Amino acid sequence: MGARVAVTARNREKLERCREFGAEILIDYTSEDFAAVMKEHGGADVILDIIGARYLASNIKALATGGRLVIIGMQGGTKAELPIGLLLAKRLSVMGTTLRARPVHGPGGKAEIVAATVGRTWPLIESGKVQPVVDRTFPLAEA
Repeated sequence: MGARVAVTARNREKLERCREFGAEILIDYTSEDFAAVMKEHGGADVILDIIGARYLASNIKALATGGRLVIIGMQGGTKAELPIGLLLAKRLSVMGTTLRARPVHGPGGKAEIVAATVGRTWPLIESGKVQPVVDRTFPLAEA
């Protein structure tokens, strides 16, 4: 879709797999400061974050001026200090969203989101540009 993609993972094997899928900036978060790496690349325009509180300050540092942080998970906690000075200076936006709290139908509901996702992704699946990735298979008894 034209985005320049940066990813974080905990080892080279996973990062190389991400490169195969088109990621350009590979960051091993166990040995590299992802905010510093992103700063070297001009900062991120958008960060999609599943960790939450633990990465809030680093995400703010990693964003480019005018960047957006979208928090979709809380694996790293729910409470953190927000560096408001940096938020203002860089004109950043921070938002959170989840499917769980949304109604099934109606404006902004799950059905609307699914329909929009199918409308954008199904042509890519039909054309073969997007394909499922199977890492492993298991017998049903082990699933």
